[in-house]
Formats: sequence, structure tokens, C-alpha cells
Amino acid sequence: FTDLLELVCLDPSRLPRLEVLIIDEAQDFDFEWIKALVTIVKSDGAIYLLSDESQMLYDRTSFELSDAVTIDCHENFRSPKRIVDVINALGLSSHPVQARSVQLGELPEFVSYDSSDQAGLLATERVISRLLSQGYTKEQITLLSFSGREKSALLKSQSLGVYSLRSF
Repeated sequence: FTDLLELVCLDPSRLPRLEVLIIDEAQDFDFEWIKALVTIVKSDGAIYLLSDESQMLYDRTSFELSDAVTIDCHENFRSPKRIVDVINALGLSSHPVQARSVQLGELPEFVSYDSSDQAGLLATERVISRLLSQGYTKEQITLLSFSGREKSALLKSQSLGVYSLRSF
């Protein structure tokens, strides 16, 4: 993406003119990026910006396009119904979300621990042990860290207790 954005900024004439541009998760784009990408759309082309302010990952200034048609949709088709129930119960969205998935799903489990890396690793090991005792296999378990590559204690570890870890 950064290569495309760089090319748009440096020499937009070298890019093909697009008939349709769809940008998903636009709430995580800097407005300058959007303005740059819009320049490669044909004058009679269509631009779709899909965004959800309640899913914003970065502290970016929100923006609106004055001549855009806006559609508000508070329906969730991807998440199981119980996950949507938790989203609503915790007030994680500015509007109540309607669950539209056919999957009921399971209620998420919340595990608390102090803020030390060691406590987080120990709590994660306990959750893995519990999942394995419930019949899940190691191949069905994925650990995701939102700490970033430099800060993630998981990424710095070769194992988690008796469990070996592998990463990309």
C-alpha cells in the first residue's frame, strides 16, 4: 500500500485510472491518503469508503466528504450473536448493533491479570491448558498480540510453559 501511495504522490500520471475504488476500514486511513488515492479515479468513476468509527484502531482525525452519500448500518453479519450481545452490553459501539449472523457462538471469556509480561504469559498458558482440556487441538488455537512486534512478550518467547510457540 505504501508503494502505491508513494507513486500516487510522486507521479500519478504513471498509474492506471481506476473506474472503481473501494477503501475498506477507511476510519484507519489518514485523510491525506484518501485525498491522494481519489486522484487516480476517473472523473466518471465511483469511490466507496467503508468505515466504522467504533472500530478505529488509530487515533486519527475523522473526516467527512461533503458530496458523499452516507449510509448508516448498525447490523453485524460476521460476528456470532453472543459476541454482538457482549458488544452491546459493554457499550463498545455508539449505537446498539443488531446481530444478523446465523451463528449463535459462545460467550467470550475475559481473563484478568496484572500488567506484567510474566502475569500475561502465565494467564495465556492457563487459557491454552483449559482449551486443550476441553478438546481443542493446538492447531485450532491462535494467539494474537496487539502489543506490537517490539513490545510483545509472546513474540519474544519460544515457549509458553510446556507449549512450544511458532510464529511467521
